[in-house]
Amino acid sequence: HRDLHSFPTRRSSDLREATRGVRRLRRGLNAIGQMPVVRMLALIGLYSYTALRMIRNFGVLDPDIWWHMATGRWILQHHALPVTDPFSMYGATRPWLVYSWAFDIGVQSLFARFGYVGILLLHIAVHVLVAVALYHLVKSLLPNFWQGVALTAVSLYAISHIYAPRPGMATVLFTIFELGILLAVRRGESAKKLWILPLIFVAWANIHIQFVYGLGLLGVFAFEPDRKSTRLNSSHITI
Repeated sequence: HRDLHSFPTRRSSDLREATRGVRRLRRGLNAIGQMPVVRMLALIGLYSYTALRMIRNFGVLDPDIWWHMATGRWILQHHALPVTDPFSMYGATRPWLVYSWAFDIGVQSLFARFGYVGILLLHIAVHVLVAVALYHLVKSLLPNFWQGVALTAVSLYAISHIYAPRPGMATVLFTIFELGILLAVRRGESAKKLWILPLIFVAWANIHIQFVYGLGLLGVFAFEPDRKSTRLNSSHITI
């Protein structure tokens, strides 16, 4: 009877001890998580993980890379941009706008200098740059370090299937840059950062036609103050 009577007391004591143990463990993990070396290792892993996965299974599987290199080679040989398609009978008499000429020259130059290793280096650079840019964008919106790392890791995994040595990856990278600048200025940081946008668009427009997406994003942010003032004026009139 005394054992049954003391059972709830022992159980309550065990629960309190377990709770204290969990709290000690949490404090220990938080202390480890605050260590600069641990955070540095976490960022190194975050920045390199997708690149290392790519290296492990690397192969030039994207068929567009070859005509991009052929176009770059033609431009370097003729010191001009083709206005018709020099690689097919169908396009020989039809206008052709080479909107990714800067990428074509770049990837051909890398291949001429380093062979397939050059394409691999380009692939690695894209993986790392996207990871770094995306983390810094997330960090500006989510100050907690580990939450930012976790959200960035999930995002990188979600877009990992679109990585390829093609100019469209510039759109991913430049969109992150542009969004980071626009959000920073919107938060009240120096408007001088906006002067970086013309440089981004000059590079973007000569690498891929999807720079128009960036113009659309810029339009959204430019239109937002008008929407806010319209709502404020409407509420004032209603009052």
